[in-house]
Amino acid sequence: MDRASNSLRLRLLGRFELCARDGRDATPANRKTRAVLACLALSPGHLWPREKLMALLWSDRSEEQARASLRQALAELRRALGEPPPLCSGNDAVSLESALLSVDAVEFEHLAKSGQLFEAAALYRGDLLDGHGVRDGAFDDWLLIERRRLHDLAVEVLSRYAGSQAGEAGIETALRLLQIEPEREETQRLLMRLYAAANRRPLALRQYEVCRETLQRELGVEPDAETEALYRQIQNGAKPAISYEVNQTPAPRAPSGDKPSIAVLPFVNMSGDPEQEYFVDGLTEDIITALSHVSGLTVIARTSSFIYKGEKVDTKRVAKELSVGYVMEGSVRRAGERVRVSAQLIDGMTGHHVWAERYDRPAGDIFDIQDEIMRSVAATTEIHIHLSERLAIESRASSEPGAGELTMRAWGRFHDFTPEAFVEASELAEQALHLDPTNRRAHIIRARAHLAQMFFGIIPQDEANIGLGLQLAQIGVRLSPRDEWAHFCLAFAYELAGRIKDGVAECKRAIELNPNFSVAYAELGRKYALLGQPEQAIQACQTAVRLSPRDPTNFHFHTTLAMAHFVAGRDEAALEEARTSVQLRSELPEASIMVVAAASALGKVEEAHNAVASCVARWPNLCLGNVIPKYIPRFAREPDNQRLLARLREAGLPE
Repeated sequence: MDRASNSLRLRLLGRFELCARDGRDATPANRKTRAVLACLALSPGHLWPREKLMALLWSDRSEEQARASLRQALAELRRALGEPPPLCSGNDAVSLESALLSVDAVEFEHLAKSGQLFEAAALYRGDLLDGHGVRDGAFDDWLLIERRRLHDLAVEVLSRYAGSQAGEAGIETALRLLQIEPEREETQRLLMRLYAAANRRPLALRQYEVCRETLQRELGVEPDAETEALYRQIQNGAKPAISYEVNQTPAPRAPSGDKPSIAVLPFVNMSGDPEQEYFVDGLTEDIITALSHVSGLTVIARTSSFIYKGEKVDTKRVAKELSVGYVMEGSVRRAGERVRVSAQLIDGMTGHHVWAERYDRPAGDIFDIQDEIMRSVAATTEIHIHLSERLAIESRASSEPGAGELTMRAWGRFHDFTPEAFVEASELAEQALHLDPTNRRAHIIRARAHLAQMFFGIIPQDEANIGLGLQLAQIGVRLSPRDEWAHFCLAFAYELAGRIKDGVAECKRAIELNPNFSVAYAELGRKYALLGQPEQAIQACQTAVRLSPRDPTNFHFHTTLAMAHFVAGRDEAALEEARTSVQLRSELPEASIMVVAAASALGKVEEAHNAVASCVARWPNLCLGNVIPKYIPRFAREPDNQRLLARLREAGLPE
């Protein structure tokens, strides 16, 4: 990433600073304006709903006041950012164009994940928005989560960097690391070794005392056995070899067909009110139950995870003691008429955050809140565990992977949602089945990949391929009748076969098996839209988004909503949803075709004609004769199909 290619530069690590194109300081004076920019800048290109920004920064104001304050903040940002403006805003959402703005926190993440340790270490000048506050508890909670995520990444970068150095350079980096994470015992040991190797034995022994005092003060524990053994070695005059334990990548999870495992620790009651304990424990138990419905996870029972209630725990130690790959922890705070719940998913091997989210809700019916948060946590956790597992597998690069590892690699490819990924997933599933024909998940992957290749047009959507897809999906259900993904695949196969009502039944069965299965809700919404039942479709899609607001395939929900609004005759809403979907993922035809149809229905002739030209340029074979069902599915009601074709014809789509 070339920092020089962007003349607008934003500094979020340490003190907030915005540098304009001409080099002047363009930092907005208003703290909340700076906070808005920080939120947008940390996820460039991501659409932030206005309601979410309002709830994050003006939670104590009425909706009208919050909306006016956000408008004022955005106006101030436009003046500060100058021309051309990187700020993109519509009626419902706001985003930043990443190509026009250089953000140190984003660059830091990129450099860290690409292994450029020296450059990444130089960029981390302090905690995210150090010293920045806006006097809003909702934003403070959000900032705490984001600050911790980047802090953990900085610890990893500096640990690996220190482990690659020796002498004074290594000592300097280790000391810097201890400034931001003083209780990190691995770093204390490394510094002791570095001092000893540099013939500075008194400092090495003194560092042990610092380590012991810090651990006692911060964690209430004594140094572990490895630290004590190292101390005795140095006391006896030995020069321990420099062991770069902080530079070692944690051992990858075993290449087996075993499912990822998770323990949910009792959430902490931060309210100061013992009466809230029942709600906090109930929420934890509900999350455990919800995750237990996910067929792809192993969840530790409540009786085991609740033994840690009331303790200040080390998540890596918990993961080791319970033999799990992931640990979830969280807190609940009730302040006045609002309830705030924070949840974090942590990799048990590294101790780093995989996912974190904050839920801020009016107190209202406490049990409705409990249900809503529980379901969203379960859905989001499933997605992020699968993404994390995929990264772990890809980093292993075994020369002769077994059936289990091939299956996990194949499953991870689905998250890319690209034609190439589905072809690779199919090939990996076939390899896995060659090694182990009884591998149930590989059968489901093979079916899903075949159906996805038809969806993308990689293979023809003809009678033979549709029949094979249906057969493969039915095999998956027969082998794994209680796997929600097997029923999801069969629902998709039924749609391609024109059996939409059967597809609805399979979606409902998948949801029955896993009530928090967001993808099945989205697929159910699609089926309802095709059946001409727009209200049911919208409700299902809204449930999907509410359960998993950060799902990488959320663009697909917007396409479904566009179709639902179109069959209901709400063309303005259909156009808005279709535009959003195209903005998120432009390479899929359905959303682009819905833009054409909705714009044409609204009399937006220029937009409709431009959209047709874009579609034909991208898909040269697209025409009125094959648009259904090759590029967009067939609606169950023929008048809906005819209205779609009429609008496409009006817009100029070739016959």
